[in-house]
Amino acid sequence: MPDLTLICQNCTNEFVFSAGEQAFYAGKGLETPKYCPICRAIKAQERKIPAKPIKPIENKEITQIAN
Repeated sequence: MPDLTLICQNCTNEFVFSAGEQAFYAGKGLETPKYCPICRAIKAQERKIPAKPIKPIENKEITQIAN
């Protein structure tokens, strides 16, 4: 298998999907990646540490900040 140049669906950058990676993915029954290694790492990190919800600011707090 030759190396493939793919385009990330998230950042639209090109990345190389090497023959070794293709064999690994095929051996595990995985599909061709849709995201570059950087975007995959970011998504994995977000799954480990989800973003904390932001507490909404009440009108009282806005008035105090403005004064």
